[in-house]
Amino acid sequence: LGAPEPGGTRPRIPIVALRTGLICGALLGTERFFIFHLSDLVYKAHELIAVLTFLGLYVGIVGLYGERMRHDMRFVWPALLVCVPLVAIGVGQALLWLGQRDVGWVDVAWRELGIPVWLSFAFWQWVAVALLWVGLGHLLMSRLRAATGYGRRFR
Repeated sequence: LGAPEPGGTRPRIPIVALRTGLICGALLGTERFFIFHLSDLVYKAHELIAVLTFLGLYVGIVGLYGERMRHDMRFVWPALLVCVPLVAIGVGQALLWLGQRDVGWVDVAWRELGIPVWLSFAFWQWVAVALLWVGLGHLLMSRLRAATGYGRRFR
């Protein structure tokens, strides 16, 4: 994944961003094991690590797709698929901001108010996580196929 692209250059910014996102994601998943009350020590530490995780993963994966699209336009659709949750989050949050400013943060009371689950930021956050892993897997598999020649047709 971090090997030079067919043009010979290494996509430095996407690789650094992806590594940052993966490290922050590991910290996010294990923070309670090391420092149980991290957000008490550092204001909004959990949220900061979560934002760095998503920012790193998105910049890294979309950046790597951008590098691949320079050489093969078949990577456009998978890159767009990875970006769908970002658009949905933006639209959902804009709808809430414009139409229902009094709903507050997501909790079980949303169901009682009749607000659809697809307007929930948390719903799209988990969809984003799933599609980021799918995108990363696709990038790894396509890189493996390119390196080994697996899946090429014989002529």
